[in-house]
Amino acid sequence: LNDLARPHPLSTVLAVAELKRYITRPEDRIRLNDLLTDATDAAEAACVPIHAVLNAPVSGSELTERLTRYEAAVDPLLNLLVMGVYFGDPVHANLWARILTRLSALPLAGGYDVWINARRYPALIAFYACGLASVAAGRYDTLASLMSGVRVRDGNSHKTESLLESTLPNKVIGSVPAKTMPGHEQEYTPIQNRLHRKLAPIFAHIASGEEFEELFDRWEYLYGLIVACRMVVDNDERKWIPVGRYGWRSRGTEDAAGYRIRREIETLKDMWPPFQA
Repeated sequence: LNDLARPHPLSTVLAVAELKRYITRPEDRIRLNDLLTDATDAAEAACVPIHAVLNAPVSGSELTERLTRYEAAVDPLLNLLVMGVYFGDPVHANLWARILTRLSALPLAGGYDVWINARRYPALIAFYACGLASVAAGRYDTLASLMSGVRVRDGNSHKTESLLESTLPNKVIGSVPAKTMPGHEQEYTPIQNRLHRKLAPIFAHIASGEEFEELFDRWEYLYGLIVACRMVVDNDERKWIPVGRYGWRSRGTEDAAGYRIRREIETLKDMWPPFQA
């Protein structure tokens, strides 16, 4: 059933080819907007029936099935986001922000908290896709605009919060239910591991193998660093700092993302690219 729900691969390939053609030509900005809007409409429509079931019994197998359905629903859009952010310019940042805002705009609903919070999973995986593509392209200006300039409504209240806060992995899928998914019981970061496996094939033409591992580590370290900085600015110690896969995969080694990035900062100081964004 999951395979039947996925679009034909050729349609995604053709859509990505169109995006690459449009994104380099200012005169095609309307076509680019329409392409992305249609893909977002399709993703939202595919998510609606999944969002609607909020009183189903909670189990690891049901959570796995639900996340798999969400991934199928947004797969074409993820492919467009990755290539769009990677090949795009700062002028396109509003397009990516609008898509992430739409995926994050959830109505108030009643049901089990696990399913209510899981509705943010499409926004989480899209946010990871955009973040990874920004870092891969060295577009820290795009990354900064997405992390600081997008606000969404909390699906559990009438309050608004930043996209950064809304898509914290542990807030979307708590560590306890995440570890009930078959095959994830012994993992330290089950949701981040799942995001890694889902996004790796989409990034195959940008970074693969060990290169993708390093890219994923770098993105997650920067993500956590920015959350920590927001805690200091907001004087809020209640926020959870997301420790990514890098925290356990290469803990205590000179190859860890934290060691590499600290060495870069010590060498480049104020000229470190993320500081210039």
